[in-house]
Amino acid sequence: MERIVAGVITASLLAPFVFALFILLLVVTFVHDFPFELELLYGVLFVSLGALIEYGFVLFPASAVIAYGLYRFGIRSPWPPIFCGAALGPTLTLLMSPHILGIEWISLLAILPGAICGWIYWRIALYRTARSTMVEER
Repeated sequence: MERIVAGVITASLLAPFVFALFILLLVVTFVHDFPFELELLYGVLFVSLGALIEYGFVLFPASAVIAYGLYRFGIRSPWPPIFCGAALGPTLTLLMSPHILGIEWISLLAILPGAICGWIYWRIALYRTARSTMVEER
């Protein structure tokens, strides 16, 4: 159970940072002549901290409910946490950010960071359990 709590806390704390870095990567990749400077990384850090404060009060309980459901049903596969993370990211972005109405496609950018955080949760919380179950079945 300790690994599950550690996985939920880690994935919930990393989600805004992964999302902000993903947005930064997209902007640097697709915007020509974009001035990449060190101050930009500091800006990403502060934006991520603000997003963590804004979304953290909803993200952590939602992640805990999903993790409890996965634990309760005995799911050990990596795919359900990945899919749940990929669904939770855009859902929270749409529900919690009314200021981006009109550009809802930005919330779709949260699919990949959500999936990454779902994988991080699985890796911390369930990976060893899934491996030991596979070894026992052989």
